[in-house]
Amino acid sequence: MVDCQTEMIENSGANSRKGLNRSRGDDWHDFGAEHRERNTVNRRVGQTICMIMAAIALLVVAGCSGEPLSTREKGTLIGGGAGAATGAIIGAAVGAPGAGAAIGGAIGGIGGFAVGNAMQNNENQQRQTSAQISSQQQQIERQQHEINSLKQQNETE
Repeated sequence: MVDCQTEMIENSGANSRKGLNRSRGDDWHDFGAEHRERNTVNRRVGQTICMIMAAIALLVVAGCSGEPLSTREKGTLIGGGAGAATGAIIGAAVGAPGAGAAIGGAIGGIGGFAVGNAMQNNENQQRQTSAQISSQQQQIERQQHEINSLKQQNETE
């Protein structure tokens, strides 16, 4: 009967090629698993950086469209970018940074659109109110001028 440990020690050269090496005592350690885990972490970090760079590139391209962005568009882009970054970070923690970035970007974009839309509607309402106030102020000044003219006519009569 052959002892399994003795056979494994004799075949250690073959096992080391598979990623198995002898560590302390008689325990066998799979260094290949550490290497695979390190590669997975590096890939996740790379994917996260790639998603962030894509979001930055999107913002740069959108910023070069010629016309300034509306408040609604700014809200959508900021929300989408923040959501993608947050989603990529959370996704990297669970092993899917790309999916996290996509889901986070979509949710952030929707939230950013809602906030940006509300802000733009508020700006439009303020602009309209300001225009009405200006129109009423001009009308008051005309009426004040007419009143002064009528007073002067009454004084000369």
